[in-house]
Amino acid sequence: MTTTRPKLAFVSPYEHFGAMSGARKRIENLCIALSDDNVKVSCLSPWKIDADVDHIPYSLEGNFFVKFWNVLRLNWLLWRLKPEVVISESPFAPLPFGRYRLFHMIHDAKFVTAHGRSKRKIARMVHWVSARISDGLITVSLSEKNRLLEALHLPVDHILVSYNGVSSAWLEMDRTDRTPLCYDLIFVSNFARHKGHINLLRAIRGTSFSVVFVGADFGEREQCKKAAIDWSLDVTFMQDLSEEELIRIYDQSRVFVFPSNLEGFGMPYLEARARGLPVVANDIPVFNELQQIVGGHIVDFSNSDQVRSRLMEAMMLTKEVPDLDVFKWSEIATDLLMETRK
Repeated sequence: MTTTRPKLAFVSPYEHFGAMSGARKRIENLCIALSDDNVKVSCLSPWKIDADVDHIPYSLEGNFFVKFWNVLRLNWLLWRLKPEVVISESPFAPLPFGRYRLFHMIHDAKFVTAHGRSKRKIARMVHWVSARISDGLITVSLSEKNRLLEALHLPVDHILVSYNGVSSAWLEMDRTDRTPLCYDLIFVSNFARHKGHINLLRAIRGTSFSVVFVGADFGEREQCKKAAIDWSLDVTFMQDLSEEELIRIYDQSRVFVFPSNLEGFGMPYLEARARGLPVVANDIPVFNELQQIVGGHIVDFSNSDQVRSRLMEAMMLTKEVPDLDVFKWSEIATDLLMETRK
């Protein structure tokens, strides 16, 4: 007797400026974990995944007419695929007409904050409609769920929380006490205004901390480079690292800093803890949530004296890895499949 493989489709239609964003990293890891678990996975995206996944090139980048055509085309593509479950990041929800269970994925509700784009009111309205067309909404933390409940006026049980995770490489790659420590502080994030790079540099003015920034430029890197020069700070800039190279940079650093003003989750927080680094993070809801689970230090990054004090305390700590079983992608993928097929 043969068992029919579950069929699930992800719609992830954005390029992310060619960078490995947290949203893209989540979809890639879920696709890999689900395909390893004998699920037939399709991914509609502009980038391809190196896994046993049916990849269909699909994008919502471009002008209004291109986007409008591709919104219509999405319904046709999903009709051909005939999945049981669709998890879509598109703000314009496809119309399932009872053919499949549809879940609207929101990684962070930037559109309801001051960090959103100029058309955030339109985005809020579109997400409001899509959330009601869908069978449910998925987000990545309890903090983000609370923000969405308030912004979109949804019932509590309409939003499913599915945490982000870390791949096995972060937990299994050899660690050694003999790894040379080249940097006092590490921050891994693309250079966008709300990420808080400048706030960190301002907080450590007048110190001798060595810092490494890893991330692609979303418009703020040159300003950070200028600030580092003007304030005589020891800052190294890196990007386009492989996962193994990135892990090695974590291992060569003493403390992970996370000055961001807005995150839906914040995967680098987990990556740092997976390599045993103490974390000093900004006082925002999701970091308080993660701190309760995996540890770390929370501080208001607008208070430079407090930041420097916390950093000095963290520098004295030894590296220690907490229990991260709940953040394994295999567990997250299994739970997500079970919840979306109910």
